[in-house]
Amino acid sequence: MQRHPHRSLKAGICFLVPLAILLMGNPLRGAPAEDRFAERLFKNGISLIRAGNQEHALQTFDELSRGFPNSPLADDALYRSGTLFYPASGLRSLHRAGRDSIARAIPYFQRIQEEYTYSDTAPLALYKMALLALESRNPGRSLDEAFARFSRLLALYPDSPVTDRALLGTAHVQSRMGECGQAMNHLDRLLERFPESAASTGALALSASCQADLEQWVPAMESLQELIDAQGNSLEGSQARRFLTLIYRTRFLPSLGRQVPLVRDTAFETETSKAGMRSCRGLAVGGNGRVYAGDPRQSFLWSFQEGGQPIGKSARPGGIRWVGLRGGEGILTGNRGAVHRKTGVHALDRKGTPLLGIESVAISEDGTIFVLDSREEKIFLFDGNLAYQDELLPPGEGRPVKIRNGPRRHLFLLTEAPSGLFRREADGGWREIPLEVEMTETRPIDFAVDGVGNLYLLSRRGGPVLVFHPGGKLLVRLEMPSDPDRPRLIPGSLAVGPEGTIYLCGRKSDRIVRFR
Repeated sequence: MQRHPHRSLKAGICFLVPLAILLMGNPLRGAPAEDRFAERLFKNGISLIRAGNQEHALQTFDELSRGFPNSPLADDALYRSGTLFYPASGLRSLHRAGRDSIARAIPYFQRIQEEYTYSDTAPLALYKMALLALESRNPGRSLDEAFARFSRLLALYPDSPVTDRALLGTAHVQSRMGECGQAMNHLDRLLERFPESAASTGALALSASCQADLEQWVPAMESLQELIDAQGNSLEGSQARRFLTLIYRTRFLPSLGRQVPLVRDTAFETETSKAGMRSCRGLAVGGNGRVYAGDPRQSFLWSFQEGGQPIGKSARPGGIRWVGLRGGEGILTGNRGAVHRKTGVHALDRKGTPLLGIESVAISEDGTIFVLDSREEKIFLFDGNLAYQDELLPPGEGRPVKIRNGPRRHLFLLTEAPSGLFRREADGGWREIPLEVEMTETRPIDFAVDGVGNLYLLSRRGGPVLVFHPGGKLLVRLEMPSDPDRPRLIPGSLAVGPEGTIYLCGRKSDRIVRFR
């Protein structure tokens, strides 16, 4: 509902008119007719929403906002209309809206900003606009614009109902820009002013991530422990516990270059051949602990429970080379291009031609899908539905063979002949990571990146797994253990779980093994 300072004159006039009528002996009862009609329209619109009739609700709200722009409910009608197209209420709701819905929602929120700057919906609309600037399917997506809108919200409406979420949003954008030190200032303000807010959960998680980025490992572990204490066994608590374990394992227990035998985790056992799997090329681990494996001989995507029991398989035409995974969404690639596991949509370049030389797939935190095509020697970018967005040129050294996403939106690339490992920086350039061990020593066939940016390289000769600090320092050599009761596992694919657990799949697909 609007509250305009410039309407004070109108309010005074509205007071004098009924007073004059009263003095004339004709008292006016009730609100003006147009306000009563606008209120009736608004209530009808709400009823239509509850009945699931969104189109008629939009028509009703549009009739109100256009026919009665000075009504106290005009801004509310605009906000309700925009929210029908864009219901996202926070960072967790991002990347779900389609491009058409985003385009239709924006004018409603913009109109509130332009015409009803001092209404109670103005900060809510500005918050929506800031979220929209982060949407992966928004053609006008911009971190700078999102930051500007969050900052404007905090400056103009410091005590609004979304101040806590705006502080979290500002810190989120700053962390994505690589400004974790600045992000921590906003997170500290949030936790001090709104300790009981639902946004405090996200603030603790982001604090731990930023502290890890700044290599402040003890404060990061303290933030995670505080989150665990507050959330218990919830999803957020479980994720924090895994991240805490990862930091402890990789920052406080490394042997700094010495050889350490991998320890088999007997809680995870899967005989893939008995389940019917005939080959294994590509592993991925979901946040829920599920394991996904590609079976190129049968064109199947297999899934296994956290304990290793097979859940099922899904078929797609074409041999599967790799499985990209984010939140349970798989991208299958093979000799017929890339296919979205759930929708069956194929990856096409800007000309509408299928990509047929795909080597690897990676999916970022915001849902962007990166597809490496060896024939084109390019990395193609798609949104979460495999709609074409852009393309990147890899560095000119060596043939690109594998891509992986890491934390803080870094994209990693492995090349061969000559071998090298590269990271794409925020400015779009590629930086080679100087590993302490010569690539010729390992001749890696696969690699993975964990939640703090450690790099895991799988040797072509079947071991060891070399673990490197993000800057290239060798942390530990993990040697394959011998098993007198089984043939030696010759791994062909590597994945790393949320706690730093290592999954290896044998080239002959006799089993998938988890090591801790």
